[in-house]
Amino acid sequence: MKNRTAVIISGLILCACAMRVLKAEDLAADSSASGAPFDGTRSYPSKAISASPAPEDKTRVENEFKKHITINDHGLPAERAALGAMLSRMMDSATAREMTLQFIKAGATAEISFEEMPNSVIATVAGKKTVSGALGYTITTDRPSVKLNKLFMQYDRDKGSRVLTHEILGHVLERKQAGALRDVYGYNENEEENSKLIGWLVQIELGDRPEEEVWEYARHPGDYGKLIKMRSAAYSLTLTGDEMKDPVPVYQERLAEADLELLQLRKDVEKGGEWEKQLDHFVRVHGMDPAAFGLLGEEMDGYLKDIPKRQKDLLEIKAALSEQITYFLSAEGRVLLDDLSKAADSDYFRQKDAAILKRRKQLETLLSAKMQAAPIRPHPVGRLTWDQFKELLEKDKKECPYGGIK
Repeated sequence: MKNRTAVIISGLILCACAMRVLKAEDLAADSSASGAPFDGTRSYPSKAISASPAPEDKTRVENEFKKHITINDHGLPAERAALGAMLSRMMDSATAREMTLQFIKAGATAEISFEEMPNSVIATVAGKKTVSGALGYTITTDRPSVKLNKLFMQYDRDKGSRVLTHEILGHVLERKQAGALRDVYGYNENEEENSKLIGWLVQIELGDRPEEEVWEYARHPGDYGKLIKMRSAAYSLTLTGDEMKDPVPVYQERLAEADLELLQLRKDVEKGGEWEKQLDHFVRVHGMDPAAFGLLGEEMDGYLKDIPKRQKDLLEIKAALSEQITYFLSAEGRVLLDDLSKAADSDYFRQKDAAILKRRKQLETLLSAKMQAAPIRPHPVGRLTWDQFKELLEKDKKECPYGGIK
């Protein structure tokens, strides 16, 4: 909703840390995570793998899964218990059990831990307290390590289980499955989309309420890759299979796009007072009920407050793109460019594309069932939508007997 609001608001007003260059060695760098030693060399006998449980055997799947997971509890039993409970909760999802069996058969491993994460807060959504902001991340090295927001110990553990699923059965498993392509797979945009889909499917199967991002994705799945490019430095470097064949012009185009958005944000800041003028005109001059603008006011306020962060994100995106272009034009970078081009048509990426299409259909089916069970609530009576407000502005400009907005 926020993206759509930003676009509409801009029209009305007018009428993850800096990303380093992704080099092959960065993707294989050692984790600096502290805590209990992680056994990344543990082997799994073929006999144990062939005897892996069926997806419906929840207890056995869970027990086998936990053999592949090291919990770094920082010496605190409460952390170990909470993380163990979240791993168990994951097994209530059919999708999670299916992906867990792939994780086991691949011989994948991961260390998990709770960590303090800056810029995260407890928010109330639909009457439920949950964690908002930085939720978790994965260090995809030879010893994969998943960091989960420590706030999940106290609030919304189901969401914490979903985030663990996204990280472990998405990012960690995919790095293992990428095999020889692990130095280039992180550039492909389906790496994140695949993890998102797995997390969303598990979220719905656990009975959690889908967020707006899930519905937006379901409405326009083909546009998802394009939408996330300007959200963060990391996402800005991701590429489609075709873009992997010649990424430099793609990055140059994104640099220009970031410049245009920064320019628009500056204009929005300068003209932010137009909203107050418009509201004052319709309430004071035309006698409209201020409550009619209530929802719009909340969204406008949120959008204007978000502008500084958005500007910071775009500057980081520009820095990441510029640094990556410079690297690709170096002798070392040209070797990676060649590797990216060769990998673009690999069986690995074709299979990943097929898996994403399958999961999209699964998501659509689950959301359809949810819609039938709980239809979308109608827009509140007496509250203007942005489209209605735009029509009001256009009509006022043409017909206002009081001279229009001053």
